[in-house]
Amino acid sequence: MVDSIFSKKYDALVIDSVNFAYRTFKMKEETPLRISKKSVYKNSICNFIDAVESLKNKYLKSDGQIYLLFDNYFSRSDLRSTFMFADRKKLSESYKANRRKESKEFYNSLNFLRYYYLIGPAEYHTIRVDNLEADDLVKPLFMKLNVFKGNTTALMVTTDMDWTRYLCSNSDWLPDLAGVPETCDEFADKMGFKVTESNIILYKSIFGDESDNIGALVRKNEKSFNEFKELLNEISYPEELIIMSRDKEEAEKNSILERISLNEQDLLVNLQLVSPIPCGVDLISCSMTTGRNADTLYHTVRNAIGLDISKEFVFGNVRRNRV
Repeated sequence: MVDSIFSKKYDALVIDSVNFAYRTFKMKEETPLRISKKSVYKNSICNFIDAVESLKNKYLKSDGQIYLLFDNYFSRSDLRSTFMFADRKKLSESYKANRRKESKEFYNSLNFLRYYYLIGPAEYHTIRVDNLEADDLVKPLFMKLNVFKGNTTALMVTTDMDWTRYLCSNSDWLPDLAGVPETCDEFADKMGFKVTESNIILYKSIFGDESDNIGALVRKNEKSFNEFKELLNEISYPEELIIMSRDKEEAEKNSILERISLNEQDLLVNLQLVSPIPCGVDLISCSMTTGRNADTLYHTVRNAIGLDISKEFVFGNVRRNRV
């Protein structure tokens, strides 16, 4: 029913690939298969590809483009801890503690997907940058595509709240594959405050995020949330809260400022973990791969994994170049 109601089409689909894999892979239900000396989850790969095709049919314009962004695990804590002071080792270990570690077959399957889209149609693009995570790549990609200041529309496919920093009049997000895209205004109504990059960063830095193992500075309740919204109207940038917290009278009136006044470093650490690592448009451009339209090889691979025909093929007969 919801699919028939929603009819908006986008110029670009931007997919959080590892996040998408966690939602489409069925690793517990299959045994890895070898392909060119690597073991992969064949059925899960097919599920991923089919799910992307489904999104394309539902939400992409006929001349639209698909961008698959890939994480580089542990990058954020490793890179940012370089700039941390006394507790940087503790910070790094804490941040890594909750990062999911998967089997080599899982990562082999992701690499296979990157190869699959490299030899496929030119409307597919993949981006992976060493030392950066997928959410670090969204802003420069949107700048490249003119999403923020132009007319290009984009749909972000992810459950990662970090991506909501880039919701705007031209971009929506799809956290529920069975649901419909959510606009910036709809997400703002749900959250209870204006959605901007700075506001989302500050929200997570203050109230924490269990999925990223980021501890809360204060417990979120009606009182603290109302105080948070009041602070949003008084500051121009997140670090300004530190200056405000040094005013005893201000700190006594606001539990968030009071907490920050007790240990400024806790806010700085959370801001560092939540904020994106800067990435330029030029780096996105040189790191992006575009489908080569290698039609014969593409269909050979599709046949081999069972996408075009039902007959099983032997993986050993498919050769794979390094990406």
